Amino acid sequence: MLSRRILVVAVLISALALAPSVALAQPAPPPIHYVYDELNRLLAVIDRDNNAAAYVYDAVGNILAIERFNAADIPGDFGITFVAPGKGKVGTKVVIYGKGFGTSSAAVGVSFNGTAASVDALGGNRISTSVPGGATTGPVVVTVAGRSATSPKPFKVLGPITIDPASALVTPNSTRQFTATYAGGAVASVLWLVNDVAAATRPTARSRRKGSTSRPRRSRSRGT
Repeated sequence: MLSRRILVVAVLISALALAPSVALAQPAPPPIHYVYDELNRLLAVIDRDNNAAAYVYDAVGNILAIERFNAADIPGDFGITFVAPGKGKVGTKVVIYGKGFGTSSAAVGVSFNGTAASVDALGGNRISTSVPGGATTGPVVVTVAGRSATSPKPFKVLGPITIDPASALVTPNSTRQFTATYAGGAVASVLWLVNDVAAATRPTARSRRKGSTSRPRRSRSRGT
């Protein structure tokens, strides 16, 4: 009888010893995010507190500056620190980083320059969304419980590119002016080609070989 009581007490002590470790278990912190552009250049690093370091490059890929966006610099307990990527066409996946977003995706609203977007996921003060149809270049806004937060920089919406004129006959070593225009309301850098061969890096490019279209390699286009 005594041995049974000793066994019961020993089991209870073991259970109590294990209880604190279960109660202290915490969810894993959000991962550190690294954002790259289409040229595989590092654009930003976002830490577990959603502070961001963004890299600014010149036209040939040299780093000009590193911009800092810290959650602690935003007044109060609610705001956006960073949006990645900072540009994209309709349907592009976007992550919004900040603080005070809560845990219920149903209570969160997102818009791109006034056009509502869906909240695909929410966690660790990070919102996963997509560029909605009809969106234009402008700020990203997050609303929670009647409060609104605006992105530090506008999001650039990329749209279909149109070339004017659409085609032209250009002889070798001659020049022809073309204009590239795309939706989104901003000027874009355009890679111009002549029959799939890169042309000169100037607004008016010289044709490298005979063809029905000419697209200079890099040019400043006019936005709509």
